[in-house]
Amino acid sequence: MNGAPIIGVAATANRPYHRLFVQPEINRLEDLKGKTLGVTRFGSITDNLTRILLRKSGLEGTVNVRQMGGTIEVSAAFQNRVIAGAVTSDLRVSPPSQAKILTRLIDLGIPYSMNMIAVSREYFRRNPETVERMVRAYADGVAFMNRQKEQALKIIAKYARLTDPKMIEDHYNDSVTYLDRIPKADPEAVQTILEFMGKKGIPLDTFMDSIDRRAFEPRRFFRETL
Repeated sequence: MNGAPIIGVAATANRPYHRLFVQPEINRLEDLKGKTLGVTRFGSITDNLTRILLRKSGLEGTVNVRQMGGTIEVSAAFQNRVIAGAVTSDLRVSPPSQAKILTRLIDLGIPYSMNMIAVSREYFRRNPETVERMVRAYADGVAFMNRQKEQALKIIAKYARLTDPKMIEDHYNDSVTYLDRIPKADPEAVQTILEFMGKKGIPLDTFMDSIDRRAFEPRRFFRETL
């Protein structure tokens, strides 16, 4: 929107896969009043979703939001009880620290574009077929994951460098639950971000190219693939 020569051509997830992890003694959202939630950086996905959650829960202005720097720092702050909780996709702490999930943001019905596949405008203009093949390949990978669980678990273990079977299984379950099988950029999910940024009303085609407007037949392709 500020003039960078990039454009979003597909989306991997249009629903937030983040959860609110809290210290064991916190049982209700109201228990967070006067306490601190950690985010990676102000303006990040974790920051936006934290503030959206507080707004929807009527807790805006009653809970402190602290910038920690990154996901590792958020986990360390939770481990040392510097923060009462955090909105994140995964919070890795070791005993005696214990984290429990208080709220799953997907249950709040918040449309939110988590990740978008982007290319430069010039590359897209010169190589539309290559971009199309890239989107096709991604969709085919998601379809494979949904069809071939055992093989997908091995791939996750290899590339995520995980050895704990439970962590591998959790990673897989999150992937099949939250990754959209049709990687279409959802205007409603993008509008949530624009409204939060104070940019409501900006035409989406200034930074996004919907897959439905391309020359190939996406609906037929995705039926064949999925």
